[in-house]
Amino acid sequence: MALLRRALVVAAAAAVSLTGQVPTADAQEPPADRVHVSQPILLSDMSLPWIEGLDRWVSLSWTSQADLDDFSVTVVPSSADVAVAYEDPSLGHAELVGGSELSANEIDATMFFLDPGADAGEAFDLELIVSWRLDGELQTGTQTIHVEQRTPGDGPFLLLTDSARVPALGDGARNWVSLSFLGLRDDIRDFSVSVQGELPVYYPQRSFTSLHHDAVLMEDERDVARFWLDPSNIEPGDYELDIVVTYTIDGDGPQQLHAPLHVLVD
Repeated sequence: MALLRRALVVAAAAAVSLTGQVPTADAQEPPADRVHVSQPILLSDMSLPWIEGLDRWVSLSWTSQADLDDFSVTVVPSSADVAVAYEDPSLGHAELVGGSELSANEIDATMFFLDPGADAGEAFDLELIVSWRLDGELQTGTQTIHVEQRTPGDGPFLLLTDSARVPALGDGARNWVSLSFLGLRDDIRDFSVSVQGELPVYYPQRSFTSLHHDAVLMEDERDVARFWLDPSNIEPGDYELDIVVTYTIDGDGPQQLHAPLHVLVD
């Protein structure tokens, strides 16, 4: 259960609509004027950096512009040496943490356990087969997440998010971007994150953001920091932001780490 609670803060940061709708036998295509509101929106990055030798729970956050029922996600790896497990193995798929319903404008998460084997390769894909009902009609869609395995390196922590996609969800919508961090040693404290670049960035607190749990990152701990963008004030296009992490370690500091973040606004 502790792993599940920690996995809840792993939602990564981009947002994309499902594509490639594949109806099942009793599924029906929604009317053309409702397609844009009938599909779930994945609020997670399409690329998932992974540390070699690591197995852990992965959390994917979802939202929708319509009330959806019987929501589930089945994960199919492209490599036979990648194992996937669910909280309830008897179901064969992941359900929402809050139940089977995804209400309009609600954010909820699905979780699965991912264990790449030694022969999984440096990169592999995860196909997400998503199923839901809209007004009683069964709908399905697919989405692909690309996983790249990395070696830990010599730094005190890793920033596991290097790109984000921000869709327009309506005027004034807060499109949250989540930056995922993994601690590689103990006693990383006073952890704060600011974002520099040409986009207007908003924080949940003051002029910076911090980790979800607290301002301390321990070895093997995974946590996220969030900021949000208002796409109604941004021209569509590709942008590069500079992520600035300030921290102390073993009482020394403050120290800073800079990392790029690619943002697609569409």
